[in-house]
Amino acid sequence: MNHPVPMKVLLLLAFCIIFSADGALAKPPEAGTKPSRRWVTPSVSSQTDRDRMGRTQRVALLIGNAEYRFAPLANPLNDVRLLAETLKSCGFEVQLLENQSRKGMIEALKAFEENLAGKDAGLFYFSGHGLQIRGENYLVPVDADASTESQISYECFEARRVIDAMQAARARVNIIILDACRNNPIVRSSRSISGGLAKMEAGDQMIIAYSTSPGDVAQDGSQGGNSPYLANLVKQLLVPGQEIESMFRNVRRGVLRDTGNMQKPWEHTSLVDSFCFVTGSAPSRRLPEEPVPTVPATEKTAMQEPAGPMSALQQAAERGDAVAQERLGEQYEKGKGVERNPAKAFEWYRKAADQGQAIAQSRLGDCYRNGVGVAQDFLKAVEWYEKASQQGDGDAQVGLGGMYFYGDGVKQNFTVAAELYRRAALGGHPYAQMNIGLMYERGDGVPRNIAKAIEWYRKAADRELPAAWGKLGVLYGDGIGVPRDPAKAKELFERAAAKGDAGALENLGAMYETGSGVPRDFQRAFDLFRQAADKGAVHALAKLGVLYANGTGVNKDLAKAAQLFQQAANQGDADGQVNLGQMYERGDGVPQDWFKAYTLYQQSAAQGNVGGRIKLGVCYADGRGVPKNTAKAFDLFRGAAAEGNPMGQVNLGMMYELGDGIPQNYAKAIELYQQAANKGVVSACYRLGVMYANGTGVRRDFRKAAELFRTAADQGFADAQMNLGMMYERGDGFPQNIFIAADWYRKAAEQGHPEALKRLQGLNLPAMRR
Repeated sequence: MNHPVPMKVLLLLAFCIIFSADGALAKPPEAGTKPSRRWVTPSVSSQTDRDRMGRTQRVALLIGNAEYRFAPLANPLNDVRLLAETLKSCGFEVQLLENQSRKGMIEALKAFEENLAGKDAGLFYFSGHGLQIRGENYLVPVDADASTESQISYECFEARRVIDAMQAARARVNIIILDACRNNPIVRSSRSISGGLAKMEAGDQMIIAYSTSPGDVAQDGSQGGNSPYLANLVKQLLVPGQEIESMFRNVRRGVLRDTGNMQKPWEHTSLVDSFCFVTGSAPSRRLPEEPVPTVPATEKTAMQEPAGPMSALQQAAERGDAVAQERLGEQYEKGKGVERNPAKAFEWYRKAADQGQAIAQSRLGDCYRNGVGVAQDFLKAVEWYEKASQQGDGDAQVGLGGMYFYGDGVKQNFTVAAELYRRAALGGHPYAQMNIGLMYERGDGVPRNIAKAIEWYRKAADRELPAAWGKLGVLYGDGIGVPRDPAKAKELFERAAAKGDAGALENLGAMYETGSGVPRDFQRAFDLFRQAADKGAVHALAKLGVLYANGTGVNKDLAKAAQLFQQAANQGDADGQVNLGQMYERGDGVPQDWFKAYTLYQQSAAQGNVGGRIKLGVCYADGRGVPKNTAKAFDLFRGAAAEGNPMGQVNLGMMYELGDGIPQNYAKAIELYQQAANKGVVSACYRLGVMYANGTGVRRDFRKAAELFRTAADQGFADAQMNLGMMYERGDGFPQNIFIAADWYRKAAEQGHPEALKRLQGLNLPAMRR
C-alpha cells in the first residue's frame, strides 16, 4: 500500500541548522581574509567578565521607551535589551526598564542614585523621544500628553536630574548616554520646543554622550533592528583595553559611516581618570578588513642605547642634532638604556620633526595615530605622515596608506591607499609589499589580480616577512592562483610559525585538525592553536573552544570551552559569537536564553558571518528571542543560499515548501534541496526524500525517497531512520519486512526519537533480530 510520510515528521526538521567541517584551510587573520570555511560546532556558554569584576562596583540604569501614544518607536526596546546583555558581560549590575511613565523614571533614578553611591562606575542610558525647551533637555515618558511648553515641564522628565543624581552618588566614573533625539511630532506644536537635545555641561568625573549633534535628529534604525548609534556602541564596548574616549570616537566613526555622514554623535566630558569597559590589552589598529598593519615603532631600525642620561647621544640631542633627537626619542619609547617614557619620546620626536627629520615625522604620525605619549588625533597623524611621505619615508607611506584605507582622519579611499603602498613597496618595504598584494587579491583600489598579488607576496617573503610566507601558504593550500599543494602550504606555514607568526600557527593547526595534507592529529592541532592564541590570534581562541567542547585533542571541558568562546566573542570573533549563541540556544551548560542567543547571532551576522546570518534567520523564522519576522528570515536565508551555502539552501527550501510567509513553491523547494543534497547535506537528502515519498511537487517515487532517506540514515539522521522503518513496515517501494523496519526504528529510538520508540514497541515482536 502507498502511504505518505507524515507531515509531523517533516516539521521536526523545520529550520534546523547543521554545520559540518571540511578540509579547506583557514586563512590567516589579516586583511579581512577569513577562513574559506569555518568549523562551527555545538558549544556551551562561558563565565562572563561580570563574575571576575564583581557585581557591586559597576551599576547601570537603562530605560527604553517605545510605546508612545503620539509617535511609537520601532527599536528602543531592542536597543536597551542588547545593551543590557553587553553591559552585563562588562561586569555591570543592570536595571532594565521599558516603557516607563514619568513617575516610574523618577523612582528608578532615586533607586539608581542609592545603589550607585561610592561605586567605581555608573552608567545611565535612555532610548526614546527627547526634546529641548529654551536649552533645557527633557526625556519623554510614554504617558506624556503634552503639546505646550508648560505641559512638557510637568509631564516630561528633566535630563538634568540624571546629572544631579550621579553627582550626589559620587562614583569614580559617571557615564550618561542619551539616544533620545528621534523625530518627534511634539516639536512642531510650538516654536519654543526644539528637536534634538541641547548641550549639557558634564559634572565632575562625567562623560555625557549624545547619539547626534546638538539640535539634530538621530535615526531610529530599521524595523526590528537597532539604532545606528546603539549598534556601533555595543560593538565598541567589548573591545579590550579601549579607553572610553577612544571608544566613543570609534562609535562616532561607525555611525557616520553607517548613516552616510547624516548623523554625528558627540560627547562632553570632564573625565580625569581612565576607564575601560573591558580590561585587557589595548586593541591594535588591526581591524578585520585591515591589510598588514603598518610597521610598529618597535620594528624600526634599532639604535645604540645611551650609556646614561648624559650620554653622548643625549648631549647631541640637547645641542639640537635632529638625528640624535629622533634616536633619543626611540630610546624613551622602547625603554632602552632609560626608563620608558612615551611622553618624553613624543617630545624628542617633535623636536626632530620640527627640523624636518623624516623618520621623526613618521614616528610622530605613529604617536598621534596610536595615542602614544599624546592624545590620539588622526588629523595630526595624517599631517605628519604626509610630511614624512613627501620625503620618501617608506614607513610614513605605509602609515598614511593605512589612514586612507580605514578613513581615519581622511575620507576613505582605497585607490590612494594602494598608490601609497605601491610607492613604499617599490622601495623595498616588506609590509607595503604585503599590503599591495592584499589589495590586488581583493580588488581594493586596484583591479583584482591574483597573479600580481602572488608576485608581491613573494617579494615580501624574500625580505623575510613571516606573514607573507603564511599568505602564500594559504594560496597553496586552497589552490588559488597556484596549483593546490598542501605539502608546500605546510612548509610555508612551518617557516612562518617558526618566526612566531600567529596566523601561520593557526593555519598549521587547521591542517592537523582536518587532516588536510598531513595525518589528522588533534593533539598537535590543540598545541598549535594554543600557541597562536597566546600570540594574539583571536580566532584561535574559538578553535580551542571547539576542541574543548568536543573533547578532541584535549579532555572535554565545557566550562573551558565556554570561557574561550566568550573571550573570542568579546573581541569580535564572529565564530565565537555564533558558538556562544548556540550554547544559549540549546541550554548546554547554561540556562536556555534565546534573547542572548539572538543577540550573539546578530553580532556575528553584522560581520557578514554566514553561520550567524543563518542562525539569525532561524530566530526570526521561529520568533525565538525576537518577534517572528518571516520576511527577515527569508532575506537572510536567500542571501546565504545565493552564496552557495547549503544550510541557507535547505532553510530557504523549507520556507518555499511550507509557504511560510511567502507563496508556496514546491518546484523551488526541490531545486534548493537538490543543490544542498549534491553537497552532501543530510538534512537536504531527508527533505528531498519527504517530497518524493509524498509526491509533493514531484511524481511520487518511493524508491527515490528510500535512496535519499538511506543516505541520511547512514549518517545517523534519526528522522530518516524512522522514515525508512515506516517504509519497510508498510512495504512502500519494496517488500514489507518488519524485522528490517524494527532495526531502523531501534537506531532512531537510540537517538531519542519518540515516535520511532512508539512504533518499535507497536511491532510487538517477541524476539527482534539484531
